[in-house]
Amino acid sequence: MAGLNLVIALALVLALEGSVQAQTNTQVAPAAAQPRIAALPPSIGNGVRLWRQGEWAAAVAMWQPFADAGYVDAMYNIGQARKLGRGLPRDEVLARSWFRRAAEKGHRPAQANLGILLFQLGEKPEALRWLKTAAEAGEPRAQYVYGVASWNGDGVARSLMLAYAFLARAADQGLEEARSALDRLVPRLTPVERANGWALASSMARGDGKVVPITRIANPNPEVMIAAAPAPVPQTPSVDPAAMGGSPQAAPQKPGYRIQIGAYSRRELAEADLASLRQSRPALVEGASTHFVSVNTLVRLQLGGYADQALARAACLRFQAAGRACLVVVTPI
Repeated sequence: MAGLNLVIALALVLALEGSVQAQTNTQVAPAAAQPRIAALPPSIGNGVRLWRQGEWAAAVAMWQPFADAGYVDAMYNIGQARKLGRGLPRDEVLARSWFRRAAEKGHRPAQANLGILLFQLGEKPEALRWLKTAAEAGEPRAQYVYGVASWNGDGVARSLMLAYAFLARAADQGLEEARSALDRLVPRLTPVERANGWALASSMARGDGKVVPITRIANPNPEVMIAAAPAPVPQTPSVDPAAMGGSPQAAPQKPGYRIQIGAYSRRELAEADLASLRQSRPALVEGASTHFVSVNTLVRLQLGGYADQALARAACLRFQAAGRACLVVVTPI
């Protein structure tokens, strides 16, 4: 299947004091068209005000002492100035250096910008490490690029479910490139992949550890589906049972059922989601045994088992009524 050509539209993102980001996609008016801001006391936020007035050199001069002193927002802004060639000579090497310094201190937009620049340069292992860190913390541009990379298998294992999850999160934050990519991806997904992708997207926490509900992307809410477990591989006995006195054969295992309520990139994310459910909706998980099943690069959170398929379906429908994707899976008991 042909992958999605990665076209990254980078918007100017400037960080305000208190790690509040201000984003604009509009052209800054020339300084002559707007009154100059005079006699502003030095601060990162006032530097942003100067920048928006087109006073790029004055903004950079205000940010530089803060950047040199280790303030991450100022580091990020100096990196942006270097990348764009505004207020300072354009220099992508120095831009990456400033982004890396801020990224190493946990600045999410800097992590995203560093990852995108490295990805464009073909330095994909380091790029994807930074992109994954920022994406899992909720940075929408990083989610978009990492989602497309997961779709194409470009530097990471190919996973349409993971691609859907990251693109859905980015699209839900209003990133149009992600919405366009998601519209192209959805027809290629099986119902199970889409349901699992929705469950993963719904369980993703932000950098502050909180899970924010998805509001702009429609819940696929599929019919409860049975995902058959692979048949067990027959094992050749090392000793003929007849030679041991004719031991009776073991009865075949009966099928059992679990419900799967999420798939996660790391086990700690699954555990955090389960803890959140126990606190916010204890009736949904009360008394159910929990299982963390690792499959390829994902950890699947399953509850049960249920000896009866109807009981599993009923439990799954309760999760769906609460706005959570859910699948019934078959497993031996």
